[in-house]
Amino acid sequence: MSTMLDTNEWSHRRLDAVRLYILDNMTLKQLKQEVKIGHQGSEVSLTTDQWKILLRSWGIFKYIRPEEASFIRTKRGTIMREGYWNCLLLANGILLDIREVERYYKRRAASRTGTAKPPAKGSARRHITFVPMPFSINSLSDIPTFENFRRLLWFTGVHFDSCFATGIWSKDNNGLYGRSNELIFGLKKLSKLHNMLCDAFRHCKSGSSGSMNIGFALMRSAFSLNETIVRIYHHRQFSDILALALLAQREGPPDIHKLLRSNLCDLANKVLHPNDPRRHIFQTLTRLNLDSAGDLWVAFDTYCRHLWMPRAGADEIKAYYSYNQASFPRADTGQFYALYAGKCLDEFDRILEQVDEAFEEYSTARFVMWHTAIRYLLKDARHADAETISRRLCSRLSRPDIVNQCSEQPQLNVDLSLSFYLFGVAQFAQLKHQDSMENFQKCINTRWRLVQGYSWDPTLGAALEKCGLAAGRMGRPELAKEYIQHLQGMYSAVVEEDRVAISENSTATLILNI
Repeated sequence: MSTMLDTNEWSHRRLDAVRLYILDNMTLKQLKQEVKIGHQGSEVSLTTDQWKILLRSWGIFKYIRPEEASFIRTKRGTIMREGYWNCLLLANGILLDIREVERYYKRRAASRTGTAKPPAKGSARRHITFVPMPFSINSLSDIPTFENFRRLLWFTGVHFDSCFATGIWSKDNNGLYGRSNELIFGLKKLSKLHNMLCDAFRHCKSGSSGSMNIGFALMRSAFSLNETIVRIYHHRQFSDILALALLAQREGPPDIHKLLRSNLCDLANKVLHPNDPRRHIFQTLTRLNLDSAGDLWVAFDTYCRHLWMPRAGADEIKAYYSYNQASFPRADTGQFYALYAGKCLDEFDRILEQVDEAFEEYSTARFVMWHTAIRYLLKDARHADAETISRRLCSRLSRPDIVNQCSEQPQLNVDLSLSFYLFGVAQFAQLKHQDSMENFQKCINTRWRLVQGYSWDPTLGAALEKCGLAAGRMGRPELAKEYIQHLQGMYSAVVEEDRVAISENSTATLILNI
């Protein structure tokens, strides 16, 4: 092969070069043996010198460059205090080891050199990105954790780039990204997986044999969703899965978090193309050690938001909704409530006025944004403010035509039910038990328009439980007993469905004997 190198001929192998040379830590010798290209009917490999030229032209370096270290030091001084690294630091989308940056500073100070050396001929200084974090991520000082997290961020970036470039994530007529029918379907499956597993962990923690049976039945049912979960393209796919792994590690039975990740990885290896970045992400998740504090999850979700927000349009309200698409975070708070955090009630009013202008009346987007505001206030123990906003929202929901549509439109039914439920929660927290029970009952009545028999339903279950508690606090034990019996009927149906599934050799038996 000629010593002249046509870099365009090899441009499609750049991602492979990053994966092998940086993420897999191959040497140049190993890289040139691994990566070949078809050339005039035969496979051709590059020489070591040609690989050096190519890697420089792509800005791929194993170690930090002098000009990069100088830039980082200057930039860091403008955004954070000396001695703190409350950020993720990336070069061309590759996570940098902050310890390496600090070591470079020390070596340079010890050598008392002058200005940084200019870049080598033909090299492109990498684009350095600071992604602000609310804390320093101490767990990244562990080498295996750093390497796996770097791999996770890299393939996540590739996945986001691909989905935006191919139009999988594009805006609809309302200017919202990620709201195609296919993506909404995927989000509903993610939500069901989350709700089922959280309910399962809650039952398992009680310790009684009956509750344990319910918990494992719910887990087996949740695991039956995993193949669908692996195939979806929703942008929250991996943030939600990592959140579930963290919750399983904190709240679930021993090793269930490992089983969840390994099952998803096995399914990904089975159904996804070898070059699909999602497959690499699932593989990486099985190796990543999550810290119990949740710092890695918050860092990952923050990075996903960093990738999403600049490409989701100029409208802050719509971009915020299009990333969250839910009214509460899947694990720790992170930046989920960023739009509302620290705001007074008047500021909430102004934000919700903008929400009403941005989204159609009775649209899911408008409901989610109102529900998010209420949940933030509840989390912040601002119960009176939460009640005020809930009352304003629920005052819009009494129109007969809207109530009637709840029997025909499943999403509208959920939106109205949650509105009544959150209103009740705000009142219950203020010991307004009679008022709260009335709203919980409205939630129950609305859900019963669609939920048949004793089918498992998280919103209905939560409202039944709250009604039982409110009735008990009001000194009405017989009424409380009625609500609890309805709730027990729901979970008895879950256990019976699980028994039938096991008898039919369902794949749900994966976690039968944990």
